[in-house]
Amino acid sequence: MKKPLTILLIFWNINIGNAQVIPTQFDTFINKASIEWAAYFLDTVRFTEPNLSDILIERMEKQEIKTSRPIIGGTKWANKIIYTDRKQNKERGASLWQPLYDSMEVASVTEYNDSITVDSHSFNLLYITQILFVEKGKLKCYIPWVTPAYSMFSSNRIFFATGEYFSTCFNFKYNFTPNIINDLLYLGQIKRKAIIDSIPKNERLKELYGKNLLESLWPYVLDSTFSIYDVDTGKKINIKKIDDFIMDTTTRNIYDSVGNEIGVRYFNENPIPFYIKQVEIVQDWYYDYKSNLVFCKIPYILLDAKRRKNGIVEKEFSPALKIVLN
Repeated sequence: MKKPLTILLIFWNINIGNAQVIPTQFDTFINKASIEWAAYFLDTVRFTEPNLSDILIERMEKQEIKTSRPIIGGTKWANKIIYTDRKQNKERGASLWQPLYDSMEVASVTEYNDSITVDSHSFNLLYITQILFVEKGKLKCYIPWVTPAYSMFSSNRIFFATGEYFSTCFNFKYNFTPNIINDLLYLGQIKRKAIIDSIPKNERLKELYGKNLLESLWPYVLDSTFSIYDVDTGKKINIKKIDDFIMDTTTRNIYDSVGNEIGVRYFNENPIPFYIKQVEIVQDWYYDYKSNLVFCKIPYILLDAKRRKNGIVEKEFSPALKIVLN
């Protein structure tokens, strides 16, 4: 049975959304002519059964896997990986200075100890760097590395943040496919929501002809490369009638040649895909134990919209269409 997981989006200590992205050895593949769209996505996720973070930390302790200082995508650290051993990982903590604020918002400086502690805050928590991309009409995901988390405390042992422990699961092949299925651990299924036109500019790697994610996939929907379904009914939609699938309608009064009102007509002013503002990307995640690599497959995506009911547009997005990719 697939285990749905919840993604927690947070600010990293260093975030490529707030820094200038530079080309790295992990993202140069986007220059291929076959890549139509690509973007970085920085997430945190908790895999519970199995607990991938615990597996990686245990394997690091036993010196079974290669590790490095934490890597940040789109920065020089991704081109100059500093590999580490168990001792270096454990000793990486140091005393730092952190401003704290009292009830009057007056800053004071206190020392905290950035020591390696994995507890209930950081247990099973992973920092995940993904590159989502469209290649020849197929939506794919590339995970170049993962980073287990640890907990940071002030000098008087008050928790205030999680940090990156070490990076591992280095994958230098964006199109990696496992050879031995028996060595794969199924981690779970994740639904990642993305506002299509709100991806930070610094995280967008490629938009061929200025097309966003859905606009890059839509021509392949129209030529029946993928199947599309109505989420409410579960029925497959005839692609030749896709424009009849109207959710955001506008009514206009109809008049005859002398100005008499003769009725009301419905107009679809926002045909698919232009009324779709949010997508949910469904991912099945796996860990290749032998190769120490993490990868995922994308079986389908959901197209969300704000539905119109009784003439009122809903405040929240909800799934309307399902595009089966595999």
